[in-house]
Amino acid sequence: AGVITVRNDSGSILIDDVTATGGTTAGGTAGTDGTIQLSATTTIAQQATTAITAADGNLKLVSTGGDVTLNNVTNNVAIVAADLTGASSLSYTDADELSIGMIAQAGTGNAQLAAETGIVATGADETVTVTSLTDQLTVDDVVTTASGNVVLTATAGALQIDAAVTTTDGTATLTAGTTITSTAAGTITTTGVNSATQGTAGGEVLLHSTGAGAITLSGDITASGGNTTAGTNDGGDAGVITVRNDSGSILIDDVTATGGTTAGGTAGTDGTIQLS
Repeated sequence: AGVITVRNDSGSILIDDVTATGGTTAGGTAGTDGTIQLSATTTIAQQATTAITAADGNLKLVSTGGDVTLNNVTNNVAIVAADLTGASSLSYTDADELSIGMIAQAGTGNAQLAAETGIVATGADETVTVTSLTDQLTVDDVVTTASGNVVLTATAGALQIDAAVTTTDGTATLTAGTTITSTAAGTITTTGVNSATQGTAGGEVLLHSTGAGAITLSGDITASGGNTTAGTNDGGDAGVITVRNDSGSILIDDVTATGGTTAGGTAGTDGTIQLS
């Protein structure tokens, strides 16, 4: 299949069905699914009951000033990546197996969009929500927000964390229907902001397996308070870290929730770590 690019240099995008699937064959190999690219300066959304379809292909999202909301339950791609700047949050739902990963440069002429790696939201308090409804969700590349919350959900499948999930004093909520597994690179960090005036509080972290399967973590979890680097204000308080398995075991790596340091005040309060 080819590359489909919908690009608005000064406005929003509202799509209907968008499909980039490889052709079938009588006796050979089916064609490769394509890349779908949506880029706008304000919102990106889809009509009700429509679908983005490239089951073994890619969805690249770029917004410089509006929310990206693509939550129709029949959306189906293999890899999603997003570059979100300004007042841009992301909410994306996929029907089955999904990876947050790297998508190469694609398109020609005015349709060409640069490569994107993972999901990065640089605006203040802008959130990232990604859901896989029936299969595994894999974090192959970074998920980063400036201060917004991160919500990653594999509703009925496993969650595999192979790259860093980072928010600066936002919260991180990671939920799976079966196992949750992380490699050493799959860290989760919600540490507060270091500041000369006032270090901010660390964000809350929740890892929750709702069905049968182990939680096995080789990546660190950190929800410490930010440091106050000058003056007499206190350091930021640490957040709460909860690892919860409703039907299985838990094996953790380093888990840290310490209050931020301070130049002349009182160190922030250490947090609470809960394992259930």
